[in-house]
Amino acid sequence: MKIIQIQLTHLHNEEHLNLQTGFGQLVAAATPDALGIGKLWPQWLQLFEQEKEAIEFIRKSAHTQALEDADQQRDAALIGLRAMVRAHGLHFNAAKKAAAQRLMVVLEQYDGIEDRAYNAETTSIENLLSDLAGSLANDLNLLGLSDFASELQTLNQAFAQLQASRYTETAGKTALRMKEVRPQIDAVYAQACAYINARMLLEANEALKSFIVELNSRIEGFKNLLAQRKGRQAKPENEG
Repeated sequence: MKIIQIQLTHLHNEEHLNLQTGFGQLVAAATPDALGIGKLWPQWLQLFEQEKEAIEFIRKSAHTQALEDADQQRDAALIGLRAMVRAHGLHFNAAKKAAAQRLMVVLEQYDGIEDRAYNAETTSIENLLSDLAGSLANDLNLLGLSDFASELQTLNQAFAQLQASRYTETAGKTALRMKEVRPQIDAVYAQACAYINARMLLEANEALKSFIVELNSRIEGFKNLLAQRKGRQAKPENEG
């Protein structure tokens, strides 16, 4: 028996906080030392408080939804560009296939930047676009993908401008950002689960079993939620 895994990055902010809240309640009831995570617990508690503070900032910010929408738009353009270049890597035309391969060398260096914190992603996209300029611009032209790069640049600049206005509006409020806090608490949560699973292997007892069963029950609830959301997103628009 062990704690089941879940893609924490796929949870919405409120869902993520709810899962961490439930985890914290269960740990407090079982006690961190009994679970073998006594040394990790202070760090988790600190990050949990930061996550609550960050989500409160989000709830109060008038520009939050617009910022999330702008981030998703630039993410979609980035993912689309990567997918289109990768597809051209299978092109029957040797010149286009070679161009796609050259572009993929650069794109792979920036793989996953859409999951970075807002500021880091903005800078990474700027660097990517700079790397795609020059001789690689000819490759983009050959594949007919220059408009993707231009759109990505436009969306990234629009995001940066919107974020700047948001910072002006919320000056003096917490500097914590959910996109920065979540990866940190996720790392501590994953380490805690690994420790608990290891202790379960070494010295299984009813307290550990009870904790894992209860936590898994909560995780399953969120996994079902993610599955339902994925199903709705994949459903063709013309279906009822």
